[in-house]
Amino acid sequence: MKRVEITCWLAAMAVLGLSGPGRAARIDLNSEDVIKGEVRVPKGETLNHDVIANGPITVEGTLSGDCVSLGGPVDIRGEALGDVVSLGGPVAIEGTVKGDVASLGAPVKISGSVNGDIASLGGMVTLAERASVLGDVALMGGALDKADSAVVHGSIDRLDLGMIKRFAPLLARYGRGRELP
Repeated sequence: MKRVEITCWLAAMAVLGLSGPGRAARIDLNSEDVIKGEVRVPKGETLNHDVIANGPITVEGTLSGDCVSLGGPVDIRGEALGDVVSLGGPVAIEGTVKGDVASLGAPVKISGSVNGDIASLGGMVTLAERASVLGDVALMGGALDKADSAVVHGSIDRLDLGMIKRFAPLLARYGRGRELP
């Protein structure tokens, strides 16, 4: 059931604008919270907060918070301790992501490890030879290219767009700030 929730969350992001459990939020690209341009965490350094950026995000050191890309590429060569979310930019994980990876409309390439789930809406997910995913992989409208030696400890599910119709009324209520049943 969790993979359905992840994919529906991705669909809700697309329709409602970055809504997470228990909150409905919209990202204002002109907000002070959005970093314009490039975010880089050099090797040996730690950034101790969430990152929301409309430019490239490169983590060679450690990012202790969540990472949200608004169209720019995300490249994790070090360690991201939170979730990685991409809205339209490609994601490359050569290092480690301790949380989940979610992508909307962009390719995801994993050659490192993801300790959570991967959810992709409309993008290609590539699991290279050394890729390791402890959780589930959920795809909707995209494809999976998995090397024989890549390891997925959870399930791999391809969900169809018809599931969105089934959950649309719930997503609409949630987007208006009502509590989930």
